Amino acid sequence: MPACACGGRTPEAQTHGWVRVEGMHFFAAQVGVHAHEHGRDQSIEVDVGFWLPTAQAAQSDTLGATLDWSAVRGAIDAVLRRRHYGLIETLCEALAAHLLESFTSERLQLRVCKPGCLSDGRASVAVERWAQKKPACP
Repeated sequence: MPACACGGRTPEAQTHGWVRVEGMHFFAAQVGVHAHEHGRDQSIEVDVGFWLPTAQAAQSDTLGATLDWSAVRGAIDAVLRRRHYGLIETLCEALAAHLLESFTSERLQLRVCKPGCLSDGRASVAVERWAQKKPACP
């Protein structure tokens, strides 16, 4: 995450860290503005990182002190199945809002990729988003 506007490292930076799950593949998304993209499921890949109290989780060594990644995957799947999204940017915003609302992390990093979406069948389009519930600095 970019340096805090208030300068220096905060005490939180010494106890928190990014915990990521990468390469989640879903085949239940409907994304696109073209007629051939409507009414058919498409592949979407999602990487997400949550800013968490990693020192606390390490000390307790229990799932209750961190995130249950199967619950994160379920939350993403629910948003994907909710409706058709015209733009991958719209889907990314919907995912960011839902994940911040559903889980305890104050910040997240999100990457949503639509593989093989261009006419050559190989190129991918991705959107990356950093989001937070509240400013990192008062």
